[in-house]
Amino acid sequence: MITRYLPTFNQIEPENLLGLTMGYVVAQQAVAFADNTYSVPTVDRNGYKFIENGILCTLNNEGKVVAWESGKPLFVHFTEELNTILTDRKYFAVEAKEDETFLRLVALVPGSIWTTNVADADPAYAAAISAGKIAVLNSDATLPDGRAAKTYICIA
Repeated sequence: MITRYLPTFNQIEPENLLGLTMGYVVAQQAVAFADNTYSVPTVDRNGYKFIENGILCTLNNEGKVVAWESGKPLFVHFTEELNTILTDRKYFAVEAKEDETFLRLVALVPGSIWTTNVADADPAYAAAISAGKIAVLNSDATLPDGRAAKTYICIA
């Protein structure tokens, strides 16, 4: 099958993202890009850069998306794919296109729960746990495709 030749990505399974329910969503916000560097973690696949769902972000003073830092509002990147051919989320990430990269962020409010396998690739997870913003609910979770993941909850 053709899918074995496609790149795969880390993903998020939104268990109960309260920001979606309450409408706390920042849509189509540009990613800060300067000196050929993105302000959020990226992955390289076949010479192209992608931004995976599940990374923790915030907004800078210019309203651009940057990696989360302590003391700033906490968002999770959750851009839903418009793919009607492949329904498996592991084949989806946002292609990074310099100044033309736009993400959808969902505010993490206390009680928000999500499962992801992106945490090991995003240093903001360790920082958010240390800051008491999020906690691990289940370190032995799995995603719908069977890959190992962790379930998190926003606590502050």
